[in-house]
Amino acid sequence: QSRSSAASDVYKRQLQLTKLQTRLESAIEKAVRLGNRLRYTRTIDRQLADSLIREYKTCPIVVPDAARLQSAFDESSRLFQEIAEILKRREGNLTLREAEDLQRKLDRLEFDQGTEMLDVRRRVLLARVAGLRRAMESADAPD
Repeated sequence: QSRSSAASDVYKRQLQLTKLQTRLESAIEKAVRLGNRLRYTRTIDRQLADSLIREYKTCPIVVPDAARLQSAFDESSRLFQEIAEILKRREGNLTLREAEDLQRKLDRLEFDQGTEMLDVRRRVLLARVAGLRRAMESADAPD
């Protein structure tokens, strides 16, 4: 009986190794496919980036290009939210320097942030114009 028990244990271990090998091969294939998609895509818009990041989150293997994409995407989203919050709190009271700082931050965004992006760009531009106007008026004001 100990021989059949040992044979059964060997069989179970072989079965486990086969399953593990299959899962590993599947994970490697998924990582290679994702890496190739990233490598051979010339431009990545927000929708494609979102799709690639979702795919990467299900991949059990680190894909350096996908990790960089996710980091850049997250940073763009964080920066955009920061800009939107500043505009929400201080839109009518931004100095020219603050408005120009927001413009520089907008220029650093690597990914379009969807439909809100045009509105935020417009609001930053209006804040810059208002700041310029105030600066010109204070320069023209008699002492």
